[in-house]
Amino acid sequence: MNPTIEPGFLEQQRSKDPDAFAREYDAEFPAGVGASLDPSLVRAAVRADPDALPPKPCMNYVVALDPGFVRDAFTLVVAHREGDRVVVDLVRGWHGTRATPVPLETTLDAVAELAKAYNGAQVITDQAMQEAVVQGLSRRGVAVVARLWTADRTANALATVRRHLVSDRLELPSHDSLVNELIGLEQRPSGRPQIGAAGRGHDDYAFALLAAVAELEGSDLTLESIPWEYNSWPCRGCKREFYWWAGRPCPYRCGTRAPDTYDRPAPPLESPAG
Repeated sequence: MNPTIEPGFLEQQRSKDPDAFAREYDAEFPAGVGASLDPSLVRAAVRADPDALPPKPCMNYVVALDPGFVRDAFTLVVAHREGDRVVVDLVRGWHGTRATPVPLETTLDAVAELAKAYNGAQVITDQAMQEAVVQGLSRRGVAVVARLWTADRTANALATVRRHLVSDRLELPSHDSLVNELIGLEQRPSGRPQIGAAGRGHDDYAFALLAAVAELEGSDLTLESIPWEYNSWPCRGCKREFYWWAGRPCPYRCGTRAPDTYDRPAPPLESPAG
């Protein structure tokens, strides 16, 4: 069990749906439940320790959210790329009930604090409570983008995660809920692929992971791969230099955003890009 989840919440979930609880929290999968991801590959991707990786200077991170407030958890995944590998640095979740839903403002405070700690990472959210999440994080000085999460996008993200698992290019933390939700994802045949938790199970951590990997799949911005013209940029606020991309907020928390167009002359080709 994940020690960060309250025992009372676990007992509530067990009483509501014992079968779903066995799949999601005890990693027990009865015959007939089809898995979209190979359980052995998911478990093999889990690192021994630590559960959370601290931010590295000048590394580009993404923070992916799957907002939920009552039945669903409000989940967060921090991840980055190292070459062709995706590394999941941190997983967090906030659980609510009908009587006490997840508090939006205090949760956004925590999300903003984590995004700023991870070098001013851009936050990705879906259409759930889109305006409230986007506006709330923007007020807190965090760059946030809302993605329309469709069945096709989910299927593509799942295929990407599967490829990374097969080729040993995905590193996961030892987070029981995330691991068990990934193992429990079902792909149900229909006109369009329908992907989600079996029965009344949950997929909130799994979908945040899918969103993070999908976002990073098209991003190769690392210290080794960034061309010079997308490299060092002097902040107009605090004057400290950081690695540029369009609209990136200063990671040193002064709040100044980089311009949409890189406005610093590139050096001669023989100059080092570091």
